[in-house]
Amino acid sequence: MYGGTQDNNTIRTLTGGANDWNAIIGGDGFHVLVDPNDNDFVYGESQFGNLRRSVDGGFSFQNGTNGISGGDRNNWNTPVALSPFNSEIMYYGTNRLYTSNRAVNWSVISPDLTDGQHPSGSGSYGTLTSIASSYQNTNTIYVGSDDGNVSVTFDGGTNWENISDGLPKRYITSLAVSSDDDQIAYVTLSGYTTLDYTPHVFKTTDGGQNWTDISGNLPSIPVNDLILHPTENLLFAATDLNVW
Repeated sequence: MYGGTQDNNTIRTLTGGANDWNAIIGGDGFHVLVDPNDNDFVYGESQFGNLRRSVDGGFSFQNGTNGISGGDRNNWNTPVALSPFNSEIMYYGTNRLYTSNRAVNWSVISPDLTDGQHPSGSGSYGTLTSIASSYQNTNTIYVGSDDGNVSVTFDGGTNWENISDGLPKRYITSLAVSSDDDQIAYVTLSGYTTLDYTPHVFKTTDGGQNWTDISGNLPSIPVNDLILHPTENLLFAATDLNVW
């Protein structure tokens, strides 16, 4: 098991035990990905998208950001994801979306999908924050940004559509796509920075043309993550208060 810890590295245990966790990458620990089809390929990330790749099961790491433009903007928690359709295919989000084969060399597949650079000039705002790709193909990809945009492509990045109409203008914390239907997707948003504590969870069944609020009885606290169980009609919502 692997995990990212703030200020305390990316850590792992090889036994599942409680007392034998070791640091494998330094810095703030963020996303950790293990190829489910070949566990030799492990990817770990520290702050602002400093991605590392391993080809020996996480015992040694090399740079994993070849091809990422230094002029792009990166969120402190830069999103990186494996395609559930083909685990060799990866996605990485700055203010644009990139793809690669196992983080060897990245190619950009989108324009700027945010509202642009913040008037302050900050390089860590106006960034992508979430990526969800299809279980059926490599054509369908949903992405979200910290300035409230949700965008989708159904042709692998040739054409993108902003599908944010009907959603609050809030930080996109997570996206999830149905394992059976690319038209069904879920998004969570946080209004923490605007003192909006509403638990924003929305669902679309038509590829983002329409959204339905499914926040239900969640408490008044922002939702940070949403996981869709791949084989059953179950959603798991993570908040600062509880998991639901």
